Amino acid sequence: MKKITISLLVTIFCIQGTFAQDIHFAQYSETPLVLNPGLTGLFTGEYRVATSYRNQWANLDVPFETYSLSFDTRLAVKSSSSLGLGIMAFKDMAGANQFSNTEFNLYLSGVISINAKQSFSVGLSGGMLQKGLDNSNLQWESQYVNGAFDPSNPSSEVLDVSPTTAGNFSMGVAWWYFSKESHMMGNDQIKAIAGIGYHHVNQPQMKFYGGEPDRLHSKLVAHGTAQIGIKSTKLALVPGGFFAMQGASTEMLVGTMLRISLQKESKYTGLVQGMALSTGCHVRVGDAVVPSFLFEFSNFRLGFSYDVTTSKLGTVNSGQGGPEFSISYITPNPFTYKSKAGKRSYL
Repeated sequence: MKKITISLLVTIFCIQGTFAQDIHFAQYSETPLVLNPGLTGLFTGEYRVATSYRNQWANLDVPFETYSLSFDTRLAVKSSSSLGLGIMAFKDMAGANQFSNTEFNLYLSGVISINAKQSFSVGLSGGMLQKGLDNSNLQWESQYVNGAFDPSNPSSEVLDVSPTTAGNFSMGVAWWYFSKESHMMGNDQIKAIAGIGYHHVNQPQMKFYGGEPDRLHSKLVAHGTAQIGIKSTKLALVPGGFFAMQGASTEMLVGTMLRISLQKESKYTGLVQGMALSTGCHVRVGDAVVPSFLFEFSNFRLGFSYDVTTSKLGTVNSGQGGPEFSISYITPNPFTYKSKAGKRSYL
C-alpha cells in the first residue's frame, strides 16, 4: 500500500484509541447511565432527561466531539422495591476523518430497600453499537503533484471503511445510603451512592479495514459520590470519583465540589423552587485538572467543566483539553419532592 499522509496516520491513531477505550465525561455524575446501568431511575424525582456535550482538543486538527441524550424513570412495585426504566443514545466523533462511535441502549434496574437508610439495585442494559469512518477527506501520496494536493487525482486505493454494527450488553450494581429522612432545608445529612458497572459483557466483535475482526474489550467501572452537609451552614461537601479499566487502558478521576444552598423555603407558603451552586475541581490522574461548576434551579441542573491538560499532550495543545456542558431536567421539582412523606432522596 502507498505511503499515507499525516492526516490518515492521525486518524488511525484515533481509531486505535477509540477501539481501546469508550467515551468518557468529566461530569460523570451527570451521565449516570453511561457510568452504570445500576443507576437507572436513582434520582430525586420521577422522570429525568439528561444531555451532555464534550469537545476535546478543539485546537488540534483532530478534535473529539461527544454527544449523549438519556431518559429514565422508576416505577413503584412494592413499598420496598421499584423498577427503573431508561433509554440512552450517544455519538462520538474522533479525528479529521470523523471516526464515529454510535451507541443506543435500553435500561432496566431493580431496586430493593435493605433497611430505612440503605438500598441496593441491580441494572442491565442492551442495545446496538456502530463504528465507522468517513473516508471522503483521506489524502494519499498519489494525489500530491509537485507538493500540492489535488483531490481530483485518483488514489487507486481500495479501502473498505463501511460501518460495523454489533449487539452490546452491560450490567451493574449500586448501593446508596442516607443518614436520615430528607428535610426541606436540613443540611446535616450524609448521602452517599456507589457502584460497579461492567460494560460490553459480550465483548462485541468489530471488523474494520477488511482485516480480522477484533473484540471490544469489556470495561469495569467503580464509582462513588457523597454529599456531606455541614451543620448550621448552607454548605455541603461533595467528594467523589471513578476508576475505569478497559483492556490496557485505565482512567481515574477524583475530586471534591462545594455545594452552596442559595434559596430557602418560603416563610409563609412553605413552597420553594430551590437553588444551589456547586463548584470544585477534579483530577484525571496523569492527564488533566478539571475545574467544574453545577447550578441547580428548580427542575434544572446546568453543568460546565473544562479540562486543562497536564500530560505530555499539553505541549501540543497548549494545556487546553476541552469544555464539557451538561443539562438535565427532572420532574417533579427535586427540591420540593424531597419533602414529601415517604419519598426518598437520591443523589
